[in-house]
Amino acid sequence: MRLVRIPAVWPLSPRLRSVEILPGTGGGRLLGNRNLPSWERGILRAALVVLVVATLSVSCSDSTPTSDAFSEWTLVQPGNDGALWDVTVGGPGFVAVGVGGSESVDGVVWSSTDGLEWVRAPGDEAAFGGEGEQWITNVAAGESGLVAVGSEHTDDHDAAVWASTDGSTWVRVPHDEVTFGGDGDQEMADVAAGGPGFVAVGSDGDLPAVWTSPDGFTWSRLPNQLVFDTNREAAMRGVVATESGLVAVGEDGAHAAVWTSLDGTTWSRVPHQDDVFCSDHVCSMAAVAVGDEGLVAVGHDAPDLEGLAAGIWTSPDGDVWTRHHLDSQPVRDITRAGTSFVAISKEAGFDGDPVVWISPDGVDWSRAADNSGAFRGEEFQAMWSIAASDTRVVAVGVKHGISAIWTTELHN
Repeated sequence: MRLVRIPAVWPLSPRLRSVEILPGTGGGRLLGNRNLPSWERGILRAALVVLVVATLSVSCSDSTPTSDAFSEWTLVQPGNDGALWDVTVGGPGFVAVGVGGSESVDGVVWSSTDGLEWVRAPGDEAAFGGEGEQWITNVAAGESGLVAVGSEHTDDHDAAVWASTDGSTWVRVPHDEVTFGGDGDQEMADVAAGGPGFVAVGSDGDLPAVWTSPDGFTWSRLPNQLVFDTNREAAMRGVVATESGLVAVGEDGAHAAVWTSLDGTTWSRVPHQDDVFCSDHVCSMAAVAVGDEGLVAVGHDAPDLEGLAAGIWTSPDGDVWTRHHLDSQPVRDITRAGTSFVAISKEAGFDGDPVVWISPDGVDWSRAADNSGAFRGEEFQAMWSIAASDTRVVAVGVKHGISAIWTTELHN
């Protein structure tokens, strides 16, 4: 029986990075939850129980509107026995990153010209292997090439970066303890082209952290800034470049949080508002996308552990935010596809199907019909990331313990 490692369905904690599930057994355990206070460990264990035994009470209601847009999907499984955690437009067309390996967990990169046929980057031990586990969790394309970020797991977690000029051939940026290491865990959660070149965000111990690079190969970690100081465990989860700078989203303790920057090096915290970022229950932003009318952030909004629900926030400028309701499980990622925002989540239960959501503005949402049946299955399956070119939408994740890619044509 194969052990499947999957990313956390919802980011309840910056230290919760994955769940190990034995397929067909209903058993599992949390990974990356060491050094948590007892109350937070209890929340995470309760969340795992909810996931494994499929007793989540919030699901897509019968009254949820459906749409035939983005409804004809093709499933591609390139054969890697791991999971794909992120995808971006870049290189030859699309580039997807994740983890694989049956004996050890190493990073993997796949590229495609059309979203249908995929080629795996050579599994160079110097680039993707090494001591411990290498997790590539996010990738972005910029003028100088592509950057993938994540972490290396040995005795603790250190941030890690991979770079490529074409999306096909990759090198590991050499580890520097001052930049990528330190006391506790350092992890890069997301990266975007912006600021001086590239900006990566994540966590350094219990604090948010930001790294910058002019070219993807040379990196520096920003000194701790006052806006990062908090007496709660906090992390940046996602970052996006806008016309006026950068916006990062995540959580501060049990509440959603937003930071903004004009240049990627100096950051400001958007003031907390109870009715927007939550005050009496857990909220977290996992990802953010930009469109013509502003930004949309997604994540989870959990009034109680019996009903984890989607969190949706919109903003015209990154500074002023409005919170919205979506009758769904927590939303993992969001992208702009043509004139629509497209987001991904999952039906309730361990074997719940992936769900694609469509919105013109981030406020009104409809569920994409699965006319082709590509989302259906009896074992664990989930989409973790989604990206769109001018002609095609690609989502990546895991299905039946194997890396999975779903793709559909984009009709504007």
